Amino acid sequence: MDVIIDILSNPLKAFEKIKRNPEFLFPFITFVIFISSTASCVETEKNILKEEIVLKAKGYTQAQINKYKGFMRPVSYFLSFILFIILLSPLHLIGFLFYAYIISLIIKKIKNENYFKTILCLIIYASFTFPLKNFIEYIFALLFKINAELSFSILYPLKNYESFIPLFIKLFLSNISIFSIWTIFLISEGIYFITEVKRKISYSIVSLLFIIDNLIITLPLSFLLHKAIIFKLGTQTGGI
Repeated sequence: MDVIIDILSNPLKAFEKIKRNPEFLFPFITFVIFISSTASCVETEKNILKEEIVLKAKGYTQAQINKYKGFMRPVSYFLSFILFIILLSPLHLIGFLFYAYIISLIIKKIKNENYFKTILCLIIYASFTFPLKNFIEYIFALLFKINAELSFSILYPLKNYESFIPLFIKLFLSNISIFSIWTIFLISEGIYFITEVKRKISYSIVSLLFIIDNLIITLPLSFLLHKAIIFKLGTQTGGI
């Protein structure tokens, strides 16, 4: 657990521990629990905020709404947590293995050494920035009753939902935040520290992989969402 704290507060100390003992099973299990619990908190509060608006519009009193929220919050959290555990565990495992394999393959070409296990461990620990992001969003939703958007998509207001390009840009930016940049920084610096490759090489590898990964996720999602929006607009106007 101390490596999790160190990776966020004292990265060099964390890199030394990872290099000395690249154990990845415990951090992976811990990461899945952290990311699932924080994501569940965020989704629960966002859904409750939406429901509260609907209930107020229907004329429910604040006492009735509070009673409803008191019942729904633990139920929604528990169901979301189980769902996220089931969905996120294999997805993150595949993602971590993919990143570690590609990076270690490139590093092996340069240094002629296999760093797969160490890089896998580094990537998992560096990804603890994302549960922190979820936790901050949860605090905003809980205390200030707002859906905080901590990605760069807030810099690109989407006005035309019928156009594919603006939709794609919006979704692409939604995967970029201070926290993802922080993760890229931690992985890049960690690779530089552990493998002793040039810093510009480690940053180039990690940044390029992040962009490719974002494109792989965003392109098909943008296409499907765009088709769904066009279909919905067509049915509303009687075009289909």
